[in-house]
Amino acid sequence: MNSNSGNSMGYFWYWFSTKAYFLLVHILAPFNKRAGLLSTAQKNALEAIKQIKFKDEVYSDAHASIAQAYVNLGRHQEALKSMYEALAFTKRQESKARYKFIIGQLYEKLDKSDSAYTYYQRVIDMKRKSPRAYVMHAHARQLSHFDTKVGDSALVLEKFQKLIEDRENRPFLDVLYHQLGLFYEKYDLDDKAIAMYNHIVTGK
Repeated sequence: MNSNSGNSMGYFWYWFSTKAYFLLVHILAPFNKRAGLLSTAQKNALEAIKQIKFKDEVYSDAHASIAQAYVNLGRHQEALKSMYEALAFTKRQESKARYKFIIGQLYEKLDKSDSAYTYYQRVIDMKRKSPRAYVMHAHARQLSHFDTKVGDSALVLEKFQKLIEDRENRPFLDVLYHQLGLFYEKYDLDDKAIAMYNHIVTGK
């Protein structure tokens, strides 16, 4: 997994083609981006999902795939609804972390920073139940929304320093330093921003 931070890293999606509804999932994949409309087959697939009797991992996987298709169309509100369904019916901890993170990203796309921050915090609060990649990216995304007018920047920077010093976070130092660099740039602290970027280049 690429550990680059920010929205450029894309969504933490993966394909769900190994279960009973894999054909239905793949029907959802080729949305018509140009027209922005669902084909008849895709509409039928959506209806089929509604008829799934047992609300389990298959149901969760199907809704996650629907959300991915909606994102491809830029229809983030509809994607958000599907991700809520996916999150509600999965029992896998890795999936819960992934879905919470994606929900945070979708709220960012909808310009709802407070809601995005909340879902990133829910990923962080999972601690070791979540893969560390999601936790580190969640910290980074939270910093991107930090406002020095309403928060204590000293506490936030102290938290990031602790994350950097934690040996377990070494694979994600580029994520942390990059976000810190962006943070310093935002407040015209160019020397500090350059220092953070230099850490990425030198690997120190």
